[in-house]
Amino acid sequence: MQTAQENPNVALLERSYKSFAAGDVPAALELLGDDIVFHVPGDSLLAGDHTGKPAVGAAFGRFKEMSGGTFKLQPREIFANDDYGTVLSETTAARHGKTLAEQPVQVWRFEDGVPVEIWLYPRNQNAFDEFWS
Repeated sequence: MQTAQENPNVALLERSYKSFAAGDVPAALELLGDDIVFHVPGDSLLAGDHTGKPAVGAAFGRFKEMSGGTFKLQPREIFANDDYGTVLSETTAARHGKTLAEQPVQVWRFEDGVPVEIWLYPRNQNAFDEFWS
C-alpha cells in the first residue's frame, strides 16, 4: 500500500496548483475531469456549485478578476490517496481597500486518478463571504 506522500495524486495536485499559480488556467483545467464540480460554500458572489471545466475555469478566473489580479493561492501541504486529496493552503488577495489572508483547505475527490470534485473550506467563512461580496 502506498503512503499518502507516495500516491501519484499528490503529484497531480502539485501540477494543478503550480499551473494555476503561474496563471495557466487551461493547463490546470486539463488535469480535471470533464464533469468536475467545484463547491464554494457561503453567501459570497463566488458561492455555489460550479460544474464542468468551463464553469470551474470561470470560477477560478473570478477570484483573479474580482481581486484585480492580486489573488494568490499557495499550497503548504498536499496529502492524497487513490480516492481523496487534501490541500492545506494560504490565500491572499486585496479588494476594495480590504485584504484577505486565509488558510483554506481544499478537499479533492478522484475517480480512476482524475479529479471529479473539489470542496473549498475557508478557515473563516464569514470573513471569506464579506471579502468576496
